[in-house]
Amino acid sequence: MCGINFILDKQQRLDLSPILRMNEAIQHRGRDYSGTYQVQGQARSLFFGHNRLKIIDLADTANQPMRSPCGRYVLVFNGEIYNYKSLK
Repeated sequence: MCGINFILDKQQRLDLSPILRMNEAIQHRGRDYSGTYQVQGQARSLFFGHNRLKIIDLADTANQPMRSPCGRYVLVFNGEIYNYKSLK
């Protein structure tokens, strides 16, 4: 099962190193890929971390955090959609 990390830094004092350490600490949750993403806002920073365990979709395009084509949205998802064929 995958692992997700999230940090909301209201003082904007952090860099990526804490989220990288969090990903390392839960590496056993997903050994196939480890990704991070940082969003800088005016009053806070958001950090996303994800460790992926590939089960159904083995493609690298399913690595997370996922970004929308326009770059405005970021998604971190933990789980499998088992009825993906009927939804497709």
